[in-house]
Amino acid sequence: MKKLIYLILLSLLFSCVPQRRLQYLQTDRNSPEAYSIKVPMEKKIAPGDYLSIKVESTDEKNFFTAAGSGTLSVSSTDELTLTKSAFLVDTLGEVNLPVIGKINVSGLTLEACSEKLQMIVKSYLSNPTVDVRYAFKTYTILGEVNSPGKYNFASKKFNIFEAIGEAGDLTFYGKRNNVYVIRDYNGQTRKIKVDLTDDDILLSDNYYIRDKDIILVNSRNYVRWEVITTPIGTIVSSISLVVLILNLTETYQFK
Repeated sequence: MKKLIYLILLSLLFSCVPQRRLQYLQTDRNSPEAYSIKVPMEKKIAPGDYLSIKVESTDEKNFFTAAGSGTLSVSSTDELTLTKSAFLVDTLGEVNLPVIGKINVSGLTLEACSEKLQMIVKSYLSNPTVDVRYAFKTYTILGEVNSPGKYNFASKKFNIFEAIGEAGDLTFYGKRNNVYVIRDYNGQTRKIKVDLTDDDILLSDNYYIRDKDIILVNSRNYVRWEVITTPIGTIVSSISLVVLILNLTETYQFK
């Protein structure tokens, strides 16, 4: 019985997580001070994308504001609100613009799309400039994070640490060296393992999050004390009392 209690106490001690396992980017002495981070490849416009199209001209008339607001904010996670203020690329790769009508933009970069629309708008406005951006992109993060769910972002360079920060960081039980990113590559779904404790992630193609990525954070195999109804202090006190009684019993037996 006494050995069993000692084993329980040892298991409690060894269930503690070393501080190093909770740290990101565990730099060693040979790591450089600066990293040449790879810029993500520019995404081509595809059906299902939402575009923010802003037109400026010396004319007072700006017919693009008839359907879209011109500028968008992604501070809100309400995707429905965002889609109402953007232009949808339909299944044929076209956007339906006020006055102009449908224009095919599928397969174009944002810069090429801006140039194409600018040439068309010249027939309607004087000295126009057209700025096309993605209204928003989405990613989903699940598992051992404090606020799992689906999030919006608009930046071209939105990295995995920013994505985790939006979700309130990993929980105590999240495996920082065992995170998976599920990503679509030209119609094929891939599962990519990411180690957040390794500095090499800064040089990886997986450092930046892409539209519709899914991030999965696995859990450690440790006792989750918060789901135990009895307080830990009570358990330890009880074990200590049993040990004391056993010691007293052995003492009296030898007398």
